[in-house]
Amino acid sequence: MISAKKFREQIDTCQGAGYSNLLKHMEEISKTIMNTEYGNSFLHALSLLDSTHLEYPQWEEFFLKMTHNFYKDKYDKSTYHSMMRVFCSEYGFQYLEMNRGFQPAVTMLLNTMIKVKITLRRRTLSPIIKMAYLQKMPELGMSIYAMSKFYQIKLESVDMAYLLVIGNSIDRIT
Repeated sequence: MISAKKFREQIDTCQGAGYSNLLKHMEEISKTIMNTEYGNSFLHALSLLDSTHLEYPQWEEFFLKMTHNFYKDKYDKSTYHSMMRVFCSEYGFQYLEMNRGFQPAVTMLLNTMIKVKITLRRRTLSPIIKMAYLQKMPELGMSIYAMSKFYQIKLESVDMAYLLVIGNSIDRIT
């Protein structure tokens, strides 16, 4: 099996045909119990894979294997941020909407992060804002904006643009 370090390097350098090798390694890794390094890298890979790389059933199979083989006692603070990126990916959103709903899942993950005292960052909130924009969920976008203000998280211009586009006129004034 590929080492965790090489697996992460492969994810970071994947382009074009390189995704077929990545998928082979993911298939191999998904059959084992994952430690923190493999689990976080696997989450990172899941967040990058979309309909240009594989079909939804294969992605869902990887996701379910990851949830069964990456135990919560192996999570670290990076795991939660990576999980948020998975939730906010094309297939992650689709999976959540079909099973328990995107917004409740995101809310639960944010609450967990706050409860276990993981610092919220822009990289945690930005994917939610983008998904709120893509799925036309202005209330969620405004809630995340309020959260960013409360936790003093500076949003990037692109995040603000997404919020302005999906918000109603009173949101834009605010």
